Amino acid sequence: MRRIVLVSVAFLLVVGCGPSGSSKGVVKGTITYNGKPVNAVAILLYPSVDKEAVSISVPVTQDGAFNSDDVPVGDYHIVIKPSNAPKNMTPGTNSSPGGPTPTIPFPDKYKEIKSTDLTCSVKTGDQTPLKLELKD
Repeated sequence: MRRIVLVSVAFLLVVGCGPSGSSKGVVKGTITYNGKPVNAVAILLYPSVDKEAVSISVPVTQDGAFNSDDVPVGDYHIVIKPSNAPKNMTPGTNSSPGGPTPTIPFPDKYKEIKSTDLTCSVKTGDQTPLKLELKD
């Protein structure tokens, strides 16, 4: 009897230590300024718990749309950088010159982690598309 109990407990421990499901989510939506799509930019996601962490870069299409289905679940601050900005930028770094310029200029406050007010929460499963409407 004792052996059965020990085997049962060991089995439950092994089953309980399995993967708990996907820890990745989807970030998708559109970005506009004064009603016009912002393009030639990348959306940089900085984890809210560690603003010094390396960012996740999500490219934006010509019509201002973005989509990434491989983003770790969590809360993020959003920074908008010209698409010539290197991926995995550290906070407060400016992009390098010579790349494409956004066709719709937008306020500088969205270009730095210290001044942006854009945030998002990434969860597993379906997400409501984000509507990032940049304001002066």
